[in-house]
Amino acid sequence: MRSIEVTGKSIEEAEQAALEQLGVSEAEVEFEVLKRPGAVAGLFGGGEYLVRATVTAEAQDEGGEVSAEAAAEVEEQPKTAEGAEAPEPEQGDARAQVRQQIAERAQQITADIVEFIGVENAEVIVRGISEREIALEIQADDAGLLIGRDGETLEAMQLVVAISANKGLEDGVRVILDTENYRQRHTEMLEDMARSYAQKAKDQGEELVMPDLNAYERRIVHMALRDDPEVKTYSEGEGNDRVLVISPVTE
Repeated sequence: MRSIEVTGKSIEEAEQAALEQLGVSEAEVEFEVLKRPGAVAGLFGGGEYLVRATVTAEAQDEGGEVSAEAAAEVEEQPKTAEGAEAPEPEQGDARAQVRQQIAERAQQITADIVEFIGVENAEVIVRGISEREIALEIQADDAGLLIGRDGETLEAMQLVVAISANKGLEDGVRVILDTENYRQRHTEMLEDMARSYAQKAKDQGEELVMPDLNAYERRIVHMALRDDPEVKTYSEGEGNDRVLVISPVTE
């Protein structure tokens, strides 16, 4: 079977170049992605994909050329078993395919970053795909290196992966990275801290400030204390100076 390897800035670009070189239609070729650009290069639009295109055996006659019949069939609409035109895929199915594509991208980009960092014996697993969120878990020997101080490395990785995996899509999904159950442990720590601050605010009868929290962490604190009728929470300030305030409720 004829086979060539072609590079492109995107998978679609590489596949199209392969079709043009082979002089065949997409239905007559099997594609295999051999190499993807690194995570950083992918984020800024650099790097190239390497794709192998192989003409299928069914698309070749005894002389090794693509048959005219196969080329003609490509132009027809997909048919059902009864010969009728196949229905268009439903919107939900198309959306599910997009989410699966994002998950695969995120998984590969995360693996590239982990390898670049130098963490050995690492595996990236897709733990869940929902309507608005994709959860990935990194299993590795040295998870501490991936988490970083106060989770900074994990947060930075998550941002890069989310931007890269959703690139070019109008309606992306949130990507969550986790390792050694860090997210859950961190959430529980913040909830305990929030309750401790709330009790002090009530005991002292004055507002207390929880600094150095990002937007996600502030939301966890808000949610942890929302059912406590004796305190209220709010955020004030701008940018990196934004803080969360816990205030006792006075009658």
